[in-house]
Amino acid sequence: MPIALALALVGAIFTLIGSILIIFGFTDFVLAGWYSGIGYALIGLWLAAFCYSYLRSEALPHNLVIFGVVAGACMAVGLLGIPGIIAGIDSLESMPWYLYVAFFGWLGTYILYPIWTIWLGRVLMLK
Repeated sequence: MPIALALALVGAIFTLIGSILIIFGFTDFVLAGWYSGIGYALIGLWLAAFCYSYLRSEALPHNLVIFGVVAGACMAVGLLGIPGIIAGIDSLESMPWYLYVAFFGWLGTYILYPIWTIWLGRVLMLK
């Protein structure tokens, strides 16, 4: 579990780098998005590991744990954006087809992860 937590910390740093790149105009949104996407993918790996560690526990509802593993795995798809950073791709027009798959990581980040966090909050408040 400490490795997963370290991945989440590195992921937070990558998301900050992505934000800094776009806010200060160092790059366009595509390359900054690769950095942020990889950051959220690392956070997704933490989420999947965290939820996986609770699979045999009764501390959290089983459906919440399974949903967390799925959300984390979906977020982890953002790791496919690594070639975008290496190649310095900063334009949708010059992007190879396989990098479009990395965009599915954002589905986990902006839809599934917030659902999981709200669900977790409700579970914890009702205890």
